[in-house]
Parts: sequence; structure tokens; C-alpha cells
Amino acid sequence: MINWIRWGLALAALLAAVNAGWQRYQEQVAPIALSAYAQQSAGTQVRLLGRVSGGSLKAEAGALLFVLDIDGQKVPVRYTGKDGDSVRELKTMLVGGKRQADGSLAADFVGINPKYGYVAAGFGLVLCVLLLRTLTLELKLRKLEREVA
Repeated sequence: MINWIRWGLALAALLAAVNAGWQRYQEQVAPIALSAYAQQSAGTQVRLLGRVSGGSLKAEAGALLFVLDIDGQKVPVRYTGKDGDSVRELKTMLVGGKRQADGSLAADFVGINPKYGYVAAGFGLVLCVLLLRTLTLELKLRKLEREVA
């Protein structure tokens, strides 16, 4: 009976860790859809994922101006952050900043498109292998305990 409780607690801890990771991803990493962006009020902190339109990148008074193409729809962006060298035309970027009243984005963060699916799959595979190995070791231990008793 204690073994079942132990396995239940291990599974509950694993599910809690997965849930915490998913919530962090949704709140701090994942971009929002363009339809949700249109519904946001001015001054709201958002993240958008799109491609920098060709010919739209311009430097102006300590800022980079470009147009982010998201599934054929355009969002003007004014980026004033530190790493302006990473912004390139036709590059898919994750852009974070505040939505403006005119629908543009005052960005203070740019980054590459993260592929967290591969990372999550890798962690999931490793955890499954470890859990299966732990289960086989526990079954062997039970068999040895029965032989000794």
C-alpha cells in the first residue's frame, strides 16, 4: 500500500511541475494571437510572433522602425531596446512591448522564435525513461523481498 502512495505522490509532483511550467510559458513566453492583440487596450504588455517585412527596417533617432508581418497582417513596430543588431528583414522574431492606441507596438524586447516543443518532448522522454526504470527496480526489489521472506 505504501508503494502505491509513493507512486501517487511522485505522479502528483510531476503533474504539479508540468502545470507550473505550462503556466509560466503561457504568462511569460508565449506570443498572443493577432486577434487577441487587436482586443488589448493601449499600454498593455504583449508579445507577438511574426516576420520582419522586407524593406521595412529603418533606423531613426535611437530606435528601429519595422513592420511585423503576422499571417499577412501588418503591425508597425518601434523598437528601442538594446540588441538592435539582431533585427533583420525577413527574420521571424518574437517581439515584446506595449500596444499603442493606434495599433502599433512600442517594443522593448526582440528575440528569436523559441521551439519549446522540442525541449518539452526531451524532458518528457527522459522522465518517462526514469519512471519506467524506477518501476522495474521496484518490481525487482519486491521479488527479492519475497524470496528472502
